[in-house]
Amino acid sequence: MSVAISPLRDDEVEAMCALAGTVWRHHYPAIIESAQIEYMLAQRYDPALVREELAQSDIWWDVLSEYGVIVAFASCAPGTGGEVKLDKLYVHP
Repeated sequence: MSVAISPLRDDEVEAMCALAGTVWRHHYPAIIESAQIEYMLAQRYDPALVREELAQSDIWWDVLSEYGVIVAFASCAPGTGGEVKLDKLYVHP
């Protein structure tokens, strides 16, 4: 099996954001209304926003790819007291 964890590249942003939409729409409808899901997706996974975060030195995104297809991703950012906060972590359903 060909599996790799790597930093999210600019040319992968749209695919990662699409995966986020798939994951959120699959898992959250039982607890969050559809309009809220779409709002949160726009707030967190707009490709322009992700690219802005990629340009920052203190926020990073990683993807897990299987045979070249992104199947999971994570975002990390500084927390309080020098900690690193795992902000987002999702795996394809």
